[in-house]
Amino acid sequence: MSDKTGPLSLIESVVMLAPLRLVLGAVFVFAAWTKLSNPQDFAIAIKAFDLLDPETGGQVIKLMAFALPWAEGICGVLLLLGLFTRPAAALVSVQLLVFTGAIISVLVRDIDVECGCFGDSDWPCGGEDEEGKPRVMGLCHVWRDVVLLGGALILTWRGGGVLALDQIRERGSCSPARDDADFDDA
Repeated sequence: MSDKTGPLSLIESVVMLAPLRLVLGAVFVFAAWTKLSNPQDFAIAIKAFDLLDPETGGQVIKLMAFALPWAEGICGVLLLLGLFTRPAAALVSVQLLVFTGAIISVLVRDIDVECGCFGDSDWPCGGEDEEGKPRVMGLCHVWRDVVLLGGALILTWRGGGVLALDQIRERGSCSPARDDADFDDA
């Protein structure tokens, strides 16, 4: 069994895991906040992806517009705290895979749509094109999600590290092994 609190674990946590957790958590909290602050715009963005028929999938679109930001926000907060890091990062990974697939689908079908990922701010892919029009979906969105997915997969694999609240939770739930010899004197 490896030492989870050794010097290498501390270095890994400070240099890689804590920054990944904090950045990914902050990105997902920000994304959730922008969607929750204007759920109607987010529902319109989901509809614009043209993945569901608005007539038959309207309820699914409404459910996604409501549930997705909450899932993003909860996972983001858990990542910021380093609490249940692996499950939160795994759920973020699944979300990012779905987002990336939806973006690729829009690009392949040549649909001109705005992302809606971060509300009016389309970090870091925002801005204007050569004609001064707001940028729509492009490869930048795919690469952004792939980079975020890489971070989420690392956290799913390695956990939150020694600087995460997971360490306190795990220490509190595990009782030290008892040696039966301690009870022989009683």
